[in-house]
Amino acid sequence: MQIIEVPLSLVLHDPRHIRRESDPKGIDNLAKSMNDVGLLHPVLVKKVERGYLLVAGCRRVQAAARLGRETVPAIVLEPGVPGRQVQLVENLQREDLDPVERAMAVNEFMTAEKLTKVAAAERLGIPRTTLTEWLNVLDIPERYQKALIDNFHGGDSPLTVSHVSEAKALASRLRSPEFVTVVLDAVLEYRLSKAETREVCALVRHNVDLSIDEAVLLVRRPSEITPLRAEEEDGRMAVQRNLEKWKYTLERSTSTLIELGRISPRYLAPSERRRLISSLERLQELIKGTLKHMVEDQETRRVG
Repeated sequence: MQIIEVPLSLVLHDPRHIRRESDPKGIDNLAKSMNDVGLLHPVLVKKVERGYLLVAGCRRVQAAARLGRETVPAIVLEPGVPGRQVQLVENLQREDLDPVERAMAVNEFMTAEKLTKVAAAERLGIPRTTLTEWLNVLDIPERYQKALIDNFHGGDSPLTVSHVSEAKALASRLRSPEFVTVVLDAVLEYRLSKAETREVCALVRHNVDLSIDEAVLLVRRPSEITPLRAEEEDGRMAVQRNLEKWKYTLERSTSTLIELGRISPRYLAPSERRRLISSLERLQELIKGTLKHMVEDQETRRVG
């Protein structure tokens, strides 16, 4: 490979280029950077009959043209080098593509080369799981793809590729493809972080009767229980606060027990087994007492 100054008039744009559109503001910023410090990364081209076919560097060429440059530094690829693969790898390494552009480019590359996910991942130098995560965005409705792009460009959307992967994994586990949109809607509505989304999906996965909204409430509830100011600490407010904590503890404990499944005492020492049995019996008595009190109160109110 060699680096030469290629006249912009001889640079030919590939109609199959993986970048779908260029952000005008981004081109302006790149042009300013090029004017200040020069072009740090030459574009990639292949010599063809009518000039030089652009393999990678579309935005850099546009920025150079905006500055009125007549030439642009370019690396000329040797004949036989797979231009499509080089173009894709160059953009992936520079993180130059938004999630939708990246997914479409990888998918087109796999189709053109007739590659499996394993083979494509090897050719691109990435883990297969990463490639699968990238391709997931092709299966979601356009409104979510736009939200992903907005997040990529620093917009207000919280949606990322990781959110999509969590949603698809849960939908697959529940054997309900439409559940993907339920999770993604919750991410957008509640502005869930990736960690929160993982917790929400785990709760629903282990308790199918739990709705997404209820799972979000369980994950978010700790932050909603705040200490009362001294002047608010009267009997009514204290009871309300304790009731909220009691409800949260019960809901969280139930979900946790469902997630852990049945505990096997096989590996417990005799002393630990006795202590655990005693704690469970104590808990059972407390629950029985609370349940009895609530049922009796309900009956009293009904009669009254």
